[in-house]
Amino acid sequence: MPQKKKQKQKSRDADATIKGFEYQFLMTQKRLLEDLKAGKTTTFVIEGAEDLDVLSTNTELQQYKYYEKTKVTNSVLQKPIAYMYCHWKKNKNKKFKYKIFIYDSQQSDIKLTSLEISDILKLTNAKKIREKNLGEEKLPENEVSVFSQSFSIEKVESFQVEETAVINLVSNALHKSLSSSKCLYLPLISQYIHSIAIRESIDDRTISLADFLSHIKKMDTEMFRNFTKCSTNDDRLINAFVSQMKSIKKSNSHTYSYVLRFGRLWKDRLSADEINTIASEFAYKNNRVTNKPVTFLLDFNLKDLFSLKKELLTKRNKNDFLIMNDGYESIRFDKEAFGRPPIFTTSKNRNRYVDVSFNYRIASSKHSIECLKELDAFIINFDFSLDESTSTYPSVNFTGFQSDFVLKLMGRLAK
Repeated sequence: MPQKKKQKQKSRDADATIKGFEYQFLMTQKRLLEDLKAGKTTTFVIEGAEDLDVLSTNTELQQYKYYEKTKVTNSVLQKPIAYMYCHWKKNKNKKFKYKIFIYDSQQSDIKLTSLEISDILKLTNAKKIREKNLGEEKLPENEVSVFSQSFSIEKVESFQVEETAVINLVSNALHKSLSSSKCLYLPLISQYIHSIAIRESIDDRTISLADFLSHIKKMDTEMFRNFTKCSTNDDRLINAFVSQMKSIKKSNSHTYSYVLRFGRLWKDRLSADEINTIASEFAYKNNRVTNKPVTFLLDFNLKDLFSLKKELLTKRNKNDFLIMNDGYESIRFDKEAFGRPPIFTTSKNRNRYVDVSFNYRIASSKHSIECLKELDAFIINFDFSLDESTSTYPSVNFTGFQSDFVLKLMGRLAK
């Protein structure tokens, strides 16, 4: 029983640590976007001497702390303050400002006087940090007084409140809807900040506002390019993506033919039932056609591909309205029918009938070029190795998602 408690505590500690990092990067984005809005020309170091170094005449070293369940006490503050004090003492000739931004759910009074900072720096862990970094056994009170003039603490809001503020800043910077800013642009900006934070050298972790603005503007043309599974909230991504595709369709009066390309990882993930489910969403039904037939291009070996096709054929009795086109493979089912458009009109006894040539295509990804030449295609790649030959087509790349995501995404796109 004690072991379970220990495991739960470790899990909670890990969750708190992850949220702390996420909060740090969220607040980093906020500061960059605020300065961008104000028309400043600031330069920043992400993960510099502190979480964020704001470079200017009076460089400000900022640290972000998120205490959701921990009460903020002198003991809690001793480490960050001790490290800032050590940095200040080693760089007295430079005009550094030190600031800790704190979210404290307990709403503690955390304004510190010079005497209170001195008391904190005398605590056990703070003393060890001073001795290790400065060789300082006795704390010089006069120097603490000078340091305190360069040090401050600022209380900030909860994760949810600050995230809303950042979403508004993103919307303002890119002139996008709040929904798109939240579900598409904010994750991409966050991913960009993370990528900078893990670079090795200080120079590589330094970014100007001009560079930041240039990058986020590029996202407007690249937003439909790459998405990697990084959270459990797939609905946000699907909602924003579908919304954007619908706005394209509305503004251009245009419906794409969706081409789904699946990489080799999907050999054991993509079943015949799932293909039928997706295909049926786009199939001709009840004399009404609202979507063009979907195309599946699979990076499977021929043995696995033919096996899948045979399984699809055996299930045709259960899905009589689904007709497969595989006209690019060595096994062909009805070449004459597949030579016609997917939906076509015939005349019988002076009556006009709407017939179906095929409801969906399935072929090896080796035939991408042949398929795409015949389609006004929008390519959706799932763990697919990209090639330059199809790079001129509009596309999006999803990495690390499962079949339930694909079913949900395509179901929404078909509506």
